[in-house]
Amino acid sequence: MIEAITCLAATHDPWLVLLAGLMCGAGALSVMQLFRRAAADRGLAAFG
Repeated sequence: MIEAITCLAATHDPWLVLLAGLMCGAGALSVMQLFRRAAADRGLAAFG
């Protein structure tokens, strides 16, 4: 784990790492919202 953090800090552009983290977070939030909506649907709407 320490090696991965050292690699990110030493060889990668910090702004691109931040941008990638923000994109990952936005994607995770979108997926959670989609799962929440899918769990709330009932009947045929859940299948189509």
